Amino acid sequence: MIDRAPARPSRRLRKAPWKAGDYLALDFEATGPDLEHDRIVSFGGVPIRAGRVEVGEARYQLVDPGDRINEHGAVSLHGIRPVDLVGASSQEIAKTALAEALDRRFLVAWHAFVEAGFLARLFGVPARSWLRRTIDVRDLLIEMDGERFAQLSLTESAVRHGVPVSDPHHALEDAVVTAQLFLILATGLERRDGPRSVGDLLEARSVSPPLLRVLRAPEIALDHQAPPAARRIAHDHRVEALRTRPGRDHLRCVARAREFNPDLEPIGPQDLGGPVDVPPQVVPLELGGS
Repeated sequence: MIDRAPARPSRRLRKAPWKAGDYLALDFEATGPDLEHDRIVSFGGVPIRAGRVEVGEARYQLVDPGDRINEHGAVSLHGIRPVDLVGASSQEIAKTALAEALDRRFLVAWHAFVEAGFLARLFGVPARSWLRRTIDVRDLLIEMDGERFAQLSLTESAVRHGVPVSDPHHALEDAVVTAQLFLILATGLERRDGPRSVGDLLEARSVSPPLLRVLRAPEIALDHQAPPAARRIAHDHRVEALRTRPGRDHLRCVARAREFNPDLEPIGPQDLGGPVDVPPQVVPLELGGS
C-alpha cells in the first residue's frame, strides 16, 4: 500500500508550453456532497499527454465507501446502488491506484474543489496543496466564454463546445469529457490570446465560486466602491475585496485571513452585499484547507 501522496510535477514545467505538461483528468462520484463526511464510490481518470487524451490508459474503479451510506439523492445522480458496490475496492486500494495515476502529473477537473477535497481526505494533504497543481476547466470556460456561462454544468459546457456526452455522472465518462473540453478551451485561449504555459492555465481564475481564494501577497487592497459591510469585513479580517464585473452587485473576497486568525468564522455570501450562490462547504474548505 502507498502511504504517501503522489509526487508533485516539477515546478519547471509551469513555464513550459501547456502541451508539454502531463495531466490526469479526474472525476469522483460519492455518497453525497459533503466533503468532510462523504466518501467516494467511484473514480475515473484519463491521462492527457502532448495535447492528446490517452483513452487507452484510462482507469475506472468502483470504491467501497465503508460505513458511509450511499444517499438516495446521490444514487439517483450517479446510479451506483449499494448492491453495485459489493466486492468493490477498498478506500486504501483506491488510494494506491490514484497515487500511481497522479504521480508527477497535474490534475485537470471540473469544479476542482470537489476533487481536491476528496483527495485531501484520502492522502492527508491540504486541499489547497492539490489546488496548486490543478487546472479547473470551469475557470478556463469562464475565461474563454465569459462569466455569463459560469452556471453551465459540465454536460452543458461540453455540448456548447461540441464534445459528445453519452453517460453524464459516470466517473470515467465525466473524466473523458473534462479532458476533451480542457483541450478545446486551452487551444482556443491560445489561439485568441497567444501562447499559454502550464502555469498560465494553473493560474486561470474565475470571478465566480469558489468564493474565497488564498492570497499570495500580504497587502490588503480594498475597492472603496464596495458595499460598506464588505469593506468592514475586508478591514477586520484582512481580506481583499474585489468587484467581479462592472454593474454586478456582489463581490469576490480573496482570503488570507487564516494566517492572521486561525479561529476566524467563515465569511458567507450574506456579508458581501449581494447574492452569491456558493455551496456551503466551499467556504470552510478554501479558508481552512482540509
